[in-house]
Amino acid sequence: MNQTNKYQHNDCLKNHSLLIIGRGKLATHLNKWFKNATVTIHNWHRELGHLDLKEKVKNSQQIILSVSDQAILEVFHLIKNIDEKHENFTHLSGSFYHPDILGVHPIMTFGTELYNEYNQIYLSTDNLKLFTNRFPFLTNPVFEINPELKPLYHALCVCIGNLPVQLANLSHQQILKNNWPVDPFLNLFVQSINNYLNQGIKAMTGPIIRKDEITVKANLNALSTNQSELYEIYKILALSNNNKNKDSI
Repeated sequence: MNQTNKYQHNDCLKNHSLLIIGRGKLATHLNKWFKNATVTIHNWHRELGHLDLKEKVKNSQQIILSVSDQAILEVFHLIKNIDEKHENFTHLSGSFYHPDILGVHPIMTFGTELYNEYNQIYLSTDNLKLFTNRFPFLTNPVFEINPELKPLYHALCVCIGNLPVQLANLSHQQILKNNWPVDPFLNLFVQSINNYLNQGIKAMTGPIIRKDEITVKANLNALSTNQSELYEIYKILALSNNNKNKDSI
């Protein structure tokens, strides 16, 4: 089922208690996010010790594992050793899957600055029915992901959420290296993103789209001469576009 759904706030869950494991950026956002949903929040991280964890597990109906993918099973088993009957575990990884731990992934970037609103953030889950039962107090739009497709789904999240940032940063470094003003390039970056949102792939401009081979070769030569990491990326982009043009002939 890939249909988007919304769930309304349930007043009977005002005393619902959650234990958030972890103290990274996402865990910090979750504290404000769930506070807005009027649920009781407990927090734990390793420095608080085993006795503190034992007490909070006992007083929590749900446990949210806001930890790295490689730490999910470790923390899961740690808590199971404290209370083997506890079954309401949720992790927040976009790629990890375990049949005994509900997967819920917020499709958003989480930095040091907290958001004013969280209820518009899309969520994906690997079990929509279970999500509905556990989180009726959330009003976020949510859709279901086939567990087998989670690695692909998360790879696409990484590509669309991080690659443009990395490309901008690599370009930024070259701009600063040559003592050029940054603002014109940032304006170009922002407008290009806005154009894509409005026009899709038709927003592409420049020598690659125009099939200006002389300019493309000059660009690649300049990037190669300056030992820029952008050389291989530019080359892949040019080759990809050429292959698409051949396929359309």
